[in-house]
Amino acid sequence: MKNKMVFAGTFALSVAFVSLGSFGSASARSYTNCPAGWTCFNDNNGSFGKVRGNNWYWGNLNGSNWNDRAVRFKNNGNYCRNTLYKDAGYRGAPRVVLRGQSITWKNWRSKGYASSNFWC
Repeated sequence: MKNKMVFAGTFALSVAFVSLGSFGSASARSYTNCPAGWTCFNDNNGSFGKVRGNNWYWGNLNGSNWNDRAVRFKNNGNYCRNTLYKDAGYRGAPRVVLRGQSITWKNWRSKGYASSNFWC
C-alpha cells in the first residue's frame, strides 16, 4: 500500500522534476517524442509537458495547471509503469500506463482526468 502521507519537501522535489515546453524542433512537439525516463502528455490544444518522479498534485506542475487537463500520455520510463490517478494524493480511479505504452484518458466532455501520478 502506498504511503499517503505527503511532506512539503517531497512535493517540492517532485515538482522540480517536471518540465513543460518544447522538446526540440517543431516537428518533435508531441507527447510521442518523449525523452527516456519521463511520462509525456498533451492536451486537446496541443500543449504538452512531461513528468518524472511521483507527483502528488498536477495543479501546479512547474507553474502550469495540468490538473484534469492532459488527455494523451506516453510512458517512456526506464524501468516501470506509471499509474495516473483521477484525484490528487494518489486517490480516485487509477489508470496504469505500462512502460512504452501510449494511452488516451479523457471524460465524456473530452477533458482530461489525471490529477496525480505514482511510478512503480
